[in-house]
Amino acid sequence: MRRSRWYPLLGLALIVAGVAGLLAMASLGSPAANWWTGPQSFVSNGQRIFLMGTGVEGPITYREGPFWLGMHGGGCATCHGADGRGGRPMMLDISAPDVRYSALTARGYDEGLIARAITAGLGSQGQPLDPAMPRWQMRAEEMAEVIAYLKTLR
Repeated sequence: MRRSRWYPLLGLALIVAGVAGLLAMASLGSPAANWWTGPQSFVSNGQRIFLMGTGVEGPITYREGPFWLGMHGGGCATCHGADGRGGRPMMLDISAPDVRYSALTARGYDEGLIARAITAGLGSQGQPLDPAMPRWQMRAEEMAEVIAYLKTLR
């Protein structure tokens, strides 16, 4: 078999294109900082976390959840909507539930169970939530701010 002399040039071109793409992405900054087209100031840190997944000290980390969240950024509102009412169709026929405080308490949640759902992915009866639900890793103060914000959603 004869090897084409163009293969090394093609390989080099692909490497150059890949490096150029990485440099372009780096110059755009964090995806989480660029996707949001809503308000640029927030009434509370809880609202900022809910809408953007970013607190005053930077991004809120998570484990599990949808792979695209890490690429595009976002917070709770990405799936549950800015109003928290859910119902937004997502991949694989998943529909995010209503997470307004009034709706959660009607389904048996209290503040502690809401915090557990957000961080451990467990429902009010201890059942696992859908794997699409990220397990957010936030400090107790940030959790309290998010729950306080959920109480403002009507």
